Formats: sequence, C-alpha cells, structure tokens
Amino acid sequence: LSAKQWYNGEKSQTIIRDTIVADTGKYYASANLKESAQVGDYSVVADSVYTQLVPSAQTETPMVNINAAGDSVALVKTASGALNKTFPNITVNTVQGLYIGSSVMPKSVEFNLFGSAITDVGGELKNSTGTSIGTINYQNGAIAWNANAGTGTTDLTVTFMPAAAVTAPVESMLIYVNQENNGFNWIKNLVPLPSPGSLQFSYLVQNQVYTLRDNGAGQLRGSDSSFGSGSVDYETGTMAVTVGELADVGSAILLTWSNMITAQERSGLTINKAYIEIPVNDSI
Repeated sequence: LSAKQWYNGEKSQTIIRDTIVADTGKYYASANLKESAQVGDYSVVADSVYTQLVPSAQTETPMVNINAAGDSVALVKTASGALNKTFPNITVNTVQGLYIGSSVMPKSVEFNLFGSAITDVGGELKNSTGTSIGTINYQNGAIAWNANAGTGTTDLTVTFMPAAAVTAPVESMLIYVNQENNGFNWIKNLVPLPSPGSLQFSYLVQNQVYTLRDNGAGQLRGSDSSFGSGSVDYETGTMAVTVGELADVGSAILLTWSNMITAQERSGLTINKAYIEIPVNDSI
C-alpha cells in the first residue's frame, strides 16, 4: 500500500501465506570427482556435495541499521482516561478499513456498529454473541472489517485508550531442551515484566521453528492452533505455555519481549513561549 492508501484505511489485496516444510523426501545426484578413483578405494573426493535440486532464483537482502539485540514495540498509555472520537459517514466493507488516529492500548476499543455493541478481545473485534467482525492493529490504530461486519455507511463513535508505540531493545531468554526437562508444558517467570502484546515463544520441532505470540490480552497463540497455546500475566510476569509437539532435544526455546516502559504523561500541559535570558551589565 502507498502512504495515501494506508492513511485512507484501504485494505491491501496481498495475501500472505505461511508454509511449513516437511522434510520427507530423499534426493540423489551425481557429482564430478576432484581426484581419480582407483579400484579398491574406500572413499572418493568429489568437487562438491552441494547441487541445485530444482531451478530456483537466489536473492540477497541486506539488513542495515538493526539493533544486534533486536527491537520490539511497547505500547505506553498517553492519557489518563479513555477518549471518544466520532467518525461521521464512514463506509464499512471488507475493502476499506478505518484509521483511529493513533496507537491504542490493548482491550480498550469499544463502539456500536449498526446497533451492535463491539468490544476488543485480544485484537479481535467481537459483538455480544462472540462473533468477530474485524481486527484492530494496536500499533497502527487501524481497524480492518470482515464479512460479518456488514456493509453500508454509518456514523461511528469509538472509545479507546490512546497509546504511544515506543521502540526499544528486546529482553530475551533461552531454555535449553534436554531429555530430563522436555515436555509439553513450560512455565517461566519473566523479569523484567513484559509489556502487553510483546512476548514471543519460539521452539524447534524436527528442525522447524514454531512461534507463539501474545495477542495483547495475555494469550499466546500461533498462526495455527496446532502450534500450541499459552498465557502471560503482565502483573507477575508468569508465563505458561503448552506446545503442540515435543521440542527437539538439544535445541533451545527462545523467549523475547519488551519490558514495561516508564513514561511521563505530558498531555494537556501548557507550553510557554521559548525565550533566552541574556545577562546585561548595569552600566549599559
């Protein structure tokens, strides 16, 4: 999307799909010898053990100006109370979204849509029956409607807690997996305390990485329910995860999160005119 399209709340038509590779095939090939082989040799020296399996293109992506420790976004409240913002005559459909105007705190968005009360449940916007009518991106403050939202134009008053998206280096922890501690359930106390929506839990199964992410409501979910699930308590830092399969012995489970950032609210303060004091000698 262009900046103008994103600002107008338009929805991208690009579909991003996750692919899980299953190493179930065996491949055989021939290679040229680097040295001539003689009858009775137990080993031979090949030019290379690597070859291209299928025609494919290789691309390199330079990554610059990246923190070696990794960066994550923490959401910090920017007001002591919730705000009410009215959007007159908006269009509701699956193509056009709605930009609230700032980042928002998790679980703080509420509004009425076509006579139905909508609340935020971990990034999912649900009505009173629990049906999802769309999603809210906390960092961007963007609402994306789905088919259950209906279509039409309406005046919308949204109640939400505004936030600032602060980028900071992530905290990390490794849990080494061995025969003694391997299991389906993992419990850890995270210090410093994680900020809502920042915790990621990654583990290895048959050399494939599976990641569970905090949805901002204290629930850890993967892109597929088979990856497992878990929870995190922002007050105590306690994390409990049940993985979908046993992690590979000899691997390590990686936890990353942003800590609770302390910020001072400056909204509503009067800003005085800037001036410079110049001391003047009495004799002048």
